[in-house]
Amino acid sequence: MSILDNSLQEFEFQNGLAMGICKEYFPNTTLKRIGVINDDARCGYELEYYPTSEVRRFTVFDMENLIELIAVDEKGYRKEKFLISEQNDSLIKKWQKDREYYFEEGYYNNNFDIMPYYEEQNVLREKVICEDYLPAPVKYIAGVDVGYNELENKMIAGIVILDSVSLECIETATYESVINFPYIPGLFSFREVPPLLEAYKKLRTEPDLIICDGHGIAHPRGIGMASHLGIELDKPTIGCAKNRLIGAYDSIEKERSSIASLIFDSKEVGKVLRTQNNIKPVFISTGHKISLNTACEWILHLTPKFRLPETTRVANSLVNQILKERTDLYES
Repeated sequence: MSILDNSLQEFEFQNGLAMGICKEYFPNTTLKRIGVINDDARCGYELEYYPTSEVRRFTVFDMENLIELIAVDEKGYRKEKFLISEQNDSLIKKWQKDREYYFEEGYYNNNFDIMPYYEEQNVLREKVICEDYLPAPVKYIAGVDVGYNELENKMIAGIVILDSVSLECIETATYESVINFPYIPGLFSFREVPPLLEAYKKLRTEPDLIICDGHGIAHPRGIGMASHLGIELDKPTIGCAKNRLIGAYDSIEKERSSIASLIFDSKEVGKVLRTQNNIKPVFISTGHKISLNTACEWILHLTPKFRLPETTRVANSLVNQILKERTDLYES
């Protein structure tokens, strides 16, 4: 990825584009524009930051169309939003000028069309269920992870099944495939869900609940990997991520089980949950067929000793071990 302004050190992806944490890095700037273009796909994003009004303004585009523009304040509440049909001539002309710059600078070199995937996200988003549809009792809980072997352009999807009471691992399954979807912020689930579905087919034990190391509805377009996977499998899923993707929240206490609402686009899209005393919180969101409160209860149950759920820890260990074996073999 080519960053046109290398001084931007931290990103949160919003609507398939970058929200820079500019207040920390550019406190005295009256206007800072940052553009990023993905070298592997027809997409990009741009940020305009106004410190005086605390408004962040974002534009997301592919190489032919201005897709969406949104502005939110520092608390995550919407200030403005324009879809293509609502955009005026000046916005279109501005984008056309910017597009010419990207072509001239040589950033555009691929014909990958992202629009069908945005359209599919719109369909998937309407299918998300944010209420509890869990079986009683929940006996088996799955954890999923995907790792990458860049040397061979391959990815490994891993699924583990844990007993819901003892948290012991009773089954694992993996699937290896070629990386055939480019890295596109906001569309990551289209890269990772397909191999996870293949790994899922190998399981003998059917899980009652799936924990994803990623986001559910706390996603720029409301359809993160946890939601995408849950819809495909018609299973309750929870997104439990190490880092925030979107939204804002108030500070929380340092004790385990302390919690705060994660707000984006003027609504609660998740919870910020402290799973261990004096340790960074995790970011919980509904994936599919589970309420946010129930999701938080399960994450606390799955984190008796560590920050991350046991499902995530075991799945990550499984994938990393396979990657290590592949790398050792390659180096030998």
